[in-house]
Amino acid sequence: MKIKTHRHHDVPVMELSGKLEGGPDNLRILGHVSRYAAKHDHELVMNLRKVKWITSTGLGILMRARNRFLEHGGSLKLCEMNERSLSLLAITRTRLLFDVYETEDDAVEAGRTVT
Repeated sequence: MKIKTHRHHDVPVMELSGKLEGGPDNLRILGHVSRYAAKHDHELVMNLRKVKWITSTGLGILMRARNRFLEHGGSLKLCEMNERSLSLLAITRTRLLFDVYETEDDAVEAGRTVT
């Protein structure tokens, strides 16, 4: 799992690539999430365009990241998920727990329009 970070209109974005399946990636991803939450960023976008697949453990990582950000009064947005990943959210009935957007621009803009 590779993680790149940048800001898009001052919103932190984590770009993940590879397989989201747990292991050492748990700590790396949650470490980034914790740092953004500690900086009082109110939202975080995870761009999953280059994630090939997500295992149940990987889904658990996303849930923990979401919960950690919610605990700090923020929101986690997912974007650019492939069909396989979207199907996982549907099958596990976790789709309603996440804000999912087609594009990174849509995810960032959604946070900017909330008052």
